[in-house]
Amino acid sequence: MNAEASLYFRFAPNIAKGIARVSALRAISNAGRSVGKIITINATSCEMLRGAPHHVKYEAYDLSVRNLTDEQVIAVIASLQASGFTAVDERTRPSKATLWTGPHIHIYRAPSLCKG
Repeated sequence: MNAEASLYFRFAPNIAKGIARVSALRAISNAGRSVGKIITINATSCEMLRGAPHHVKYEAYDLSVRNLTDEQVIAVIASLQASGFTAVDERTRPSKATLWTGPHIHIYRAPSLCKG
């Protein structure tokens, strides 16, 4: 398989069964490819129902920043924003966060994928 066809994302081993759109996975993979790193998805939409309203209100994902330099984080964010996501650098805990799982990039876009 050539590098162009390779996936540049993976799901964390402990990820709950959430929902992910193919277009989002493509955008995340393209962002990883742009920096030559595989991006780990730590959370998907509809997963964290308590304390993480963006994961219910929007299509949302948390992406690990482990093994990414500051420059690579900036490039990943720019790539995801170009794909239509709002990307938030949450390498430090946001002051209003009720739930924070550690350093990550939080991305989201409308509409929600959650039912109910």
